[in-house]
Amino acid sequence: MKYDSTDETTGIADFKLIEEDYPRLDVFVELNEEAKEIWKNYLGIKEIKNLLERRREFDKIKADFYKYIVSIPLKTDNLPPEVAGFRYVGNNVLREYYDENTGFICKGVVALW
Repeated sequence: MKYDSTDETTGIADFKLIEEDYPRLDVFVELNEEAKEIWKNYLGIKEIKNLLERRREFDKIKADFYKYIVSIPLKTDNLPPEVAGFRYVGNNVLREYYDENTGFICKGVVALW
């Protein structure tokens, strides 16, 4: 197998299962109690006035925070509300936006591939 492409052949470095050339938006999905706690911590961090301290505190939860982020098409009809600078799906409205088997429920989006 060739990793890099040449004029004659396509390498595996250029292979993409799904083209992702559409505008996307990140959404925090409160799937469970851990996500609820992480979101609560995030809201507290947003209140910190000192930028350096705020970044330091976010770095502590960053890996866990991004476990609950999904990227969705920007042009979906059912964008969740923005809360504290992030699109947010709370556990109380989870079924309106998210299916645990298939992921985010996009409404009004024409197939992108």
